This record gives sequence, C-alpha cells and structure tokens, in this order.
Amino acid sequence: MSSTIVTRKIAQENAAGWRAGEEIVLASTDFDPRQAERRTISAIRANTITLDKKLDYMHFGKITYLHFINNAEESGIVNVWQRMNSGRLKVFPSLSKYLEERRLYRRDEKEEIVRDRDNLQDAVRCLVNGISSMRTKPVKLEPAWPEYGGSSGWME
Repeated sequence: MSSTIVTRKIAQENAAGWRAGEEIVLASTDFDPRQAERRTISAIRANTITLDKKLDYMHFGKITYLHFINNAEESGIVNVWQRMNSGRLKVFPSLSKYLEERRLYRRDEKEEIVRDRDNLQDAVRCLVNGISSMRTKPVKLEPAWPEYGGSSGWME
C-alpha cells in the first residue's frame, strides 16, 4: 500500500477479502505514533479501496503483501504498544522478569511471534484486550458503625 498524498482512496495489489464497512488502521510512517489513522472502508472497486473520509496525514511506504487479519493477538499487541507509548500503561522498573521478556519479544523471518518466554507478554496483552469489557456493578456500602436515631453527637 502506498498513500503519499492525503486522500480517500488506496490502491491495493489485491483487494479480495476486504469489505465495505470494515474498519482499518493505517499505521504512522512518521516518528509520531499519533499519526496512525482509523478509517472505515466505504467502497471497493477492483483493487481500489475508498475510505469514509480523507486521511489527515501522509503515509509513505510500500507493502509487498497486505491481508486482513482478524486476530485478537495482533490487535492486542498494537493495543499494548499504544497504551505504553501514550503513558496509559506503565511498568515499574522493579519488574525485571517482565522487562526481560519484553526485550526478547520479537518476530521471526515469517513475521510470526517467537514463542519463547512470552507468558507475561501474553498476560498483559489479554488484560489490555479485556479492559473495555471489565465492568463492576455498583456496591451499596453499609456504614462502618450502626447509626443511632435522634442523637446529635456520639456522646449523647
């Protein structure tokens, strides 16, 4: 994919498998991760994808292959990265085992995640993916001590 001008259309080598209504994310090609953009596909004609609105930033580059990934693992990795870079997820320096795992977290030549000492990374990814569904019901708190009717003070 190459989008060197701010546009609504993106030419693909093969747009098969893409559907109107799907949401896509164009990664930032700048050093500013906030230039990643989320858009909805409004139409597809041949191998040209039309987005619901123009891109705000220029996206440079060429991807030799691009395919639709419906994978909670991939989106979780992106979510963790975004939360860490925005300061919404912080790791204490004393968590040396986690930091060592994060340092070794990588992909192989086939772009597959290397499954070696990645348990803590997986746990954080699952936690971040589930944050939006974590809700608690309000709990009515009982007073710490019984109330005595008619008294204006604790000594009366």
